[in-house]
Amino acid sequence: MPLDTLPHRGRRECKASQTGLTRQRIGAAKTLAAGEASREPSLAAALKQHTRDAHKRAETSGIIRQLVRRQASRAGYITYLANLHPVYLALERRFVGLTRHPPFDIIAHPALHRQHAVENDLDALASNSWRSRGALQPATRAYIRRIDNADEAQLAAHAYVRYLGDLNGGAIIKRLLRDSLELAEAELMFYEFGGIADRAAFCDQFRAALDSLPSRYDAERILDEALVGFRLATEQSIEVEASTVTIA
Repeated sequence: MPLDTLPHRGRRECKASQTGLTRQRIGAAKTLAAGEASREPSLAAALKQHTRDAHKRAETSGIIRQLVRRQASRAGYITYLANLHPVYLALERRFVGLTRHPPFDIIAHPALHRQHAVENDLDALASNSWRSRGALQPATRAYIRRIDNADEAQLAAHAYVRYLGDLNGGAIIKRLLRDSLELAEAELMFYEFGGIADRAAFCDQFRAALDSLPSRYDAERILDEALVGFRLATEQSIEVEASTVTIA
């Protein structure tokens, strides 16, 4: 979940990943151009610039806004997780085989994968009923189709949108959910990354891996797909908020 602009309140999280959507592609282009001039192009910095505005919309819309304001219901949160699950399933299926090779060995590292963590939380929150109850939102189906048809450059963009957001905002959202919905630790495994000992150090590795992508892929393609990823995540969040589907 793209929420790294929330205050960390003493927790050592990633501080310099994605932040929202862009002022304009020109800002990202300037960032890349400056990097190229020093022969060290920073795609990570360009992504942050390019997606600034979209990221801001994502974290102030729909069910995410409700979570941050402590206004989400238990049923709404379950619906959100039930719609996130197939997105991670689709993304992580696409990463099978890629994780053996740089830079996907970092940006799609198995320790980042959220499919099983989301399943764990849904089972704890709603037993097995979530698997058969509640329709996926149209935006969720569109999100899945986009991932299913993405090339490697585009998959890297989706990894950026989803995983850095999870790492950055996870601890904050976990605390908000624990306080507002009184969720137990067993219901909050989505926000745990047991295979990553130092999140800040791992985020540095993640950004370095992103910066290596332009040597293999079209940077503009990655930048544009990151915008698509944030748009789809926002549309999904809005539809979940508006949904009347009750799973629990």
